[in-house]
Formats: sequence, C-alpha cells, structure tokens
Amino acid sequence: MRLPVYAADSAKIKQLYDEDQSDRAAGPGKINWASVNRRDLERQQAVLEILKGGGLSTSNDYYHGAMVFQHASTAEGISLAHSLAVLASRIDPENSKAQWLAAASWDRLLMRKQRPQWYGTQFTKNSETGKWELYQIDEGAVTDDEREKSGVPSLAVARDRAKRLNGE
Repeated sequence: MRLPVYAADSAKIKQLYDEDQSDRAAGPGKINWASVNRRDLERQQAVLEILKGGGLSTSNDYYHGAMVFQHASTAEGISLAHSLAVLASRIDPENSKAQWLAAASWDRLLMRKQRPQWYGTQFTKNSETGKWELYQIDEGAVTDDEREKSGVPSLAVARDRAKRLNGE
C-alpha cells in the first residue's frame, strides 16, 4: 500500500544529495578523496541537523539523506543510512532506489564490521593485485529472488561486474 503524499520533497536535502553524487561523478580513480571526505562530513552534519529538526517528510527525503550517509566513514553513519533507506522504502514501497539502498547500506554495514555481505553490492580493490573484487558474500543469507525484489542484480551479474571493472 502506498501512503498518500501530503508534503513536498525538501529542496535542501535534494541539494545535499546532488552535491554528494556530483562529487563522485568522475569515477573512483579521478576523485580527490581528501576533499570529498571533508565535504561528505559537512553534508552529513547538515542532514543530521535537518533530521533533528523534523525536516524529512517524504520517501525521497529519507532516500536522499540515506545516500549522503551511505558515504559515511563509520559504521554508525552507515547504520543511519540503512535506517533512513528502510524508512524511505516503507513510506513508498514503490521507491526502487530506496529498496536498493536498503540492501546496499546493509551490505556496507556488514563490510565495515568485517562480516560477509548478503546482497553482493559492495566491491573492494585488492591492494596486492590492484583488481576490483566482489567483497566476501554470505551466499546463504538471501536468494537471487530476494536480491531481485530489492533491485539488486544476481550474484552472477555482480561477479561479471567485477570483471568489467577490471577491463576483462
């Protein structure tokens, strides 16, 4: 069931989200991470202030805030990303971006805690080989059908993506 919408999306949260995404548009190898990390912290602080003030109302607001926190450097920040993404997906079950982010933030939280991910959304670069790899997966945690319901590709597709990231 989709709830009726009585509020407009927050322009400020959308702006913070757009800035977050813009910082990553060049691709991983072409980003000044020191600068981006500083701006990420500033954006996360701004989202927290808006959240504390009750300024998130819509599914998109919660999704945009979640994405800003998906890029947090701490497990606590990523846990907040997950909570916000789940709320976004509950407010609007048809928000496929929020469904995907709920899965991706869960995987990233597990990765930060050095545990196997469930959905297969997280990749790491091997420091010895310089190649991208799918981060360790608990293959029994969810099925490909559950991945599909969350807007996440199958494990076979994720493994193929790692190969494409490496130019294979």
